[in-house]
Amino acid sequence: MGGILSCFKPTYNPEEEKKQKMTDEDKAVLNLKKTNRTLLKQIEDMEKQAQQFWDKAKEEKKTKNDAKALSLMKRRKLYVSYLDGARGKQLMIEETLQRIKSAKTDVNVMKALQEGQDVIEDLRSKATVDDFDRILEQQKETKEQEDELRQMLADAGIDEDDVLEDIENLEAEIAGKELDKVPVNKNKIKNKEESEEEEDEEQERKQKEKKKKVAA
Repeated sequence: MGGILSCFKPTYNPEEEKKQKMTDEDKAVLNLKKTNRTLLKQIEDMEKQAQQFWDKAKEEKKTKNDAKALSLMKRRKLYVSYLDGARGKQLMIEETLQRIKSAKTDVNVMKALQEGQDVIEDLRSKATVDDFDRILEQQKETKEQEDELRQMLADAGIDEDDVLEDIENLEAEIAGKELDKVPVNKNKIKNKEESEEEEDEEQERKQKEKKKKVAA
């Protein structure tokens, strides 16, 4: 049963499929090209025929057969007039094909420009003025938070550079580096020592002044 049905299965014809997919524009162009080829063949044949009449008339003229030569030249003139008409038609078809080609190029250019414009508009829709304002506001808030944090550290008597140094040491420790000693704020120790020396000098000065008053 399958073998019988397979006999009636339509065979694949690429040319037929191509014809089915052709648009009206493609059909018009194809028709113009066919007509152009036909005219070119006619022009070629008429040129050959006109040349043959010329050659025959030339031979008849050599044999003094003027009447025959005149008849051949009239027939040649008729072919030449047909030839001029065919050439004019063929030129019109070529110009039409060229205009179609140019118009198709214009359409393709306009499509490409429109696609480009659509892309530009889509990109602009993703970066509106409101988006810029929102981002700037977020950056402003982030900066204000950083400034506020710096101020809090300063009010607490914490040097931000020391904090950053501690952070670096912490990162080094996390990375597996061995630290020789626990991070120490050298500036604070130095300031504390200087403060204690100043207090000792002040107490010594007061004691000397007290002894002078007692002696007096």
